[in-house]
Amino acid sequence: MRSNASGKVLKKVAKPERPGRALIGQAVKELRKAGDAITVSQACKWSGYSRRSWYYRSTKGRPKVNEHLAARAKRVIDQLPYAGYRTVAWLLGENKNTIQRLFQLKGWQVRKRKSGARPRVQALPSVASRRTSAGLRIRIWPVCGVAL
Repeated sequence: MRSNASGKVLKKVAKPERPGRALIGQAVKELRKAGDAITVSQACKWSGYSRRSWYYRSTKGRPKVNEHLAARAKRVIDQLPYAGYRTVAWLLGENKNTIQRLFQLKGWQVRKRKSGARPRVQALPSVASRRTSAGLRIRIWPVCGVAL
């Protein structure tokens, strides 16, 4: 935390936004239309925007989506809305990382299952308890060498 000489704690103050590339380009165009010859270097200097940032071009292209694979994955998602990217990848025989990336690029999300108790299978009484309750003396399993 920063404080001044009197010991008061100073609040953080947000810095004003710097003009972006679009704003400087628009200003240069409008000034040229008005008859003022202004260069990009001058506009950058006046606005405090570096020329290097103005001329920078990103080398990374937009991610490409395999539309055929996307259509196949979409069909699986429509049939199984709770299937995640791993299940979809397994069903399609594709790499899970490829399918996960496809999900991210397309903005697809897996629908969450409803939370709470799900219905369970009713357990039947065991065979051993039925036989002993009927009074039958059947050896079901040895218990210390004693037969039931």
